[in-house]
Amino acid sequence: MTATAPVRLEPTADVLDWLLDDRWPAVRRLALTGLLARGSDDPDVAAITTRLADDPWVRPLLAGKLREGVSPPTPVHAYSKWTGAHWRLFALAELGVTIETPGAERSLRDALEQELSWLGSPGRQRRIKPIQGRYRNCSSQEGAGLWAAVRLGLGDDPRLRALAERLIVIQWPDGGWNCDIRPAASHSSFNESWMPLRSLVAARSIPGAASLAGLEAAIDRSAEFFLRHRVVESERTGDLASERVGYLRWPPYWHYALIPGLRALADAGRLDDPRARAGIERLVATRSNDGRWWPDGRYWTGPGSKGSGVELVQWGREGEARMLTLQGLQLIRAAGIAR
Repeated sequence: MTATAPVRLEPTADVLDWLLDDRWPAVRRLALTGLLARGSDDPDVAAITTRLADDPWVRPLLAGKLREGVSPPTPVHAYSKWTGAHWRLFALAELGVTIETPGAERSLRDALEQELSWLGSPGRQRRIKPIQGRYRNCSSQEGAGLWAAVRLGLGDDPRLRALAERLIVIQWPDGGWNCDIRPAASHSSFNESWMPLRSLVAARSIPGAASLAGLEAAIDRSAEFFLRHRVVESERTGDLASERVGYLRWPPYWHYALIPGLRALADAGRLDDPRARAGIERLVATRSNDGRWWPDGRYWTGPGSKGSGVELVQWGREGEARMLTLQGLQLIRAAGIAR
C-alpha cells in the first residue's frame, strides 16, 4: 500500500480542541501529555490529576464489581469479562492512572494482588505444557498483566519477574505465542502475541531486569514476527491476515488489530522499520475526512446489560473515537512520516 497524499503529522485545530474538551478529563489529560508534551507539573495536567479518580471512566474501574449472592462480598474473578481486575488494570493503565493518582493506590494494589494470585496460581502453571515442542498458553493474559502493572507504577512487585521469565521460555520459534492446543498448530496468534511484546519491553524497567536471560532476544523475535506480517498482513498473500485485524475498536481487550499492533511496535522502537510503514499507511487511510478515527463496532455492552461482555464503563461512540484518534495521532507522530 502506498500513500498518495502528504501525511499530516499534527491534528487540525478543531480536532485538538475536540480532544481537549474538558467534559472528557481523562482524554484531555492524555492529549495534554501525549500530544502537547505537557509535564505532570503543568497546572492543567496537575488539576486534572488531582480529580482523576473521580473521572466518570476512572471511578467505576477503580471501584470494580463484587460477585452477587456471595458472603462475605468478594470481587468477581480477575478475568471476568470485562469487569475483572485484569481488564480494569489494563484500562486504567491506558488512561494514565498510576499509584500516584490521588485516591487510586489502594484500589490498584488490591486489583493487582488478585491478578497476580490468578496468574501465579499453581494450577495455571501446571497447565502450561508443550505440545509438539510448543507451549500452548493464553499469553495475552501474562502480557497485559505485566504491562499494566509497570505502567501503573507497580513494577517493583517481585512476582512480575516470573511473568517475564515465563513469556521468554514459552515463546514460539516464529517469535509469537499461541494457546491453540491442536498439535498441528505451528503459527503464532496475533491475539496472543501483541501484549507479550509490550510487556517484555515494559519489563526492562522492573528490578533485576538486566539479569533476565533472553529478554532482548525475545523482544527482537517478537517485533520481527509483526514486521514480517507488515503489521496486519498475510505473509503468503500480502492481504489483510483477516477481516478482524482491520477493525477500529476501543477498548481492544485481547483482540489484535492495526492500532494495537502499531502501538506494540512503537513500544519496541521499531516503527522506523520499512515494514512498519505499510501499517502506518493503512492507519492513515482509515482516518475520516474530519481528521478523526471512528469506531466500526465494539466488543462490549454497556453497564447493566444482560449477557457477556458487559462493561463497567459507558465508553460511548464519542469516547471510543477520542481514544482511537489520540492513539492514531500519536502513532503518526512516532513514525515521523510528515512530508
